Amino acid sequence: MSRSAVKVIEFPREVYPRRQGRSVLRISAHPLPIAEAIAKSGETLPASEGKMHEVMAAADSFRSHLDAELKAEIKAEARLYDAGFYANRDTDGSEKRRRIGLLTLATHLERSLGRAQERVRERGDAGTCSAFEVALNRVMELVGEDYFELSNDSLAQGYSRAAPAFETCMNVCGLPELAMPLGQVFRAYSRELAESVRREYCAL
Repeated sequence: MSRSAVKVIEFPREVYPRRQGRSVLRISAHPLPIAEAIAKSGETLPASEGKMHEVMAAADSFRSHLDAELKAEIKAEARLYDAGFYANRDTDGSEKRRRIGLLTLATHLERSLGRAQERVRERGDAGTCSAFEVALNRVMELVGEDYFELSNDSLAQGYSRAAPAFETCMNVCGLPELAMPLGQVFRAYSRELAESVRREYCAL
């Protein structure tokens, strides 16, 4: 059978239960309670030009780096299928579930930060910029150099630490629908991920 005739790769229905409980760049960030207060009280105060430039530059660089890593990891995923890794060595499906969880969450975080970043630029106020800065820093701590080596438990723990700042940012930016628990992230992106892997597999 030619690769072009291969069906869409199917992923398990769940990686995480429905309930939820790279530091390649570092930028200064207020503790979360302070950021929340600033986001409320400084809502209409313009962010300083220097701070806005610093935060936007850090976000652009981080998102670009993460996007490149995601593309590389999706290609690696296709090669694992091509080599028969999941069929022959991952008999219980644990490694597939782990990889899917990492890829779907990284995709969600990169895209959500991108949408929030647009809101920060549009508004230009200190409160929104501060909330975004804290969330960006927490996400960078989670998606570190060893991110794609994390276990499911370590990923869940890391996301639970980043979630308060991330959720605050999404709410401040008017994007509360992006503050998803891990199970919802998986369901939202798994089909798209499977199609991306299939395309890379067909191109091998």
